[in-house]
Amino acid sequence: MKYLKFLLFFLLVASVVAPDTASAQRAVSRIAARKFLRRTNVAILYARQQVKENRNFTGDLAKGIAHQKLARRLLMQNKPLRAIHHSRRARLLAIRAIRANKGTVRPEFEVNGEEEGMMGNMPSDEDLDKALKRDMPGESLSDEEVIKRDPDINVEDDAPGRPGKE
Repeated sequence: MKYLKFLLFFLLVASVVAPDTASAQRAVSRIAARKFLRRTNVAILYARQQVKENRNFTGDLAKGIAHQKLARRLLMQNKPLRAIHHSRRARLLAIRAIRANKGTVRPEFEVNGEEEGMMGNMPSDEDLDKALKRDMPGESLSDEEVIKRDPDINVEDDAPGRPGKE
């Protein structure tokens, strides 16, 4: 009987401690995800400025903006972990665009330790790109087009529960 109680206790503890994808999704707060997206926005806007000035069109900027738009949509759908995954992809693409245009990658553009801890099991870049094509089929992937207009990646405007946003 004592062994059975110990076994039940052990199984109960193991079920609480062992995270799965759904619990990891809940563990990432919307506030932390919003902060992650805001930091990516800074990198994207700097990359946009560099591409606009130096005109080396690799497609990375446009693809990064598209991933960031999808990340914002996922955050609004209460999927903060998936939003972070796409925002990370967007940030890395922005960094590639900065480097291709001879810009300086600032330390704050890099993913930091706190952000690494939020990511969970990262899907491959290929999987994220497939999800982008599936979920945002009409999004422009041309740098020449995206530097002509506002990237529309602001996260603050979309905060649920804010007055006038319902």
